[in-house]
Amino acid sequence: MADEPRIDIGRYFEKHGRKPSGRGYWVFRIVSPLATARDHELRMPEEMAFKEACERALEVAALRKSTRIVLLPE
Repeated sequence: MADEPRIDIGRYFEKHGRKPSGRGYWVFRIVSPLATARDHELRMPEEMAFKEACERALEVAALRKSTRIVLLPE
């Protein structure tokens, strides 16, 4: 999909020194496209694979019409 939001892993990489992988309790910030709306923090309720967590974050971003997702290093 051409207008699918991009997932930024920069902050995670800076803190951990590696790309995200495996299972974990991932936290994403869904960046709002509107300056007047607050960004949404999405915490995965259960431990899941990174790829599965990204798919879930993309679903939420599509509902919120977001253009950017940031993986938070927690």
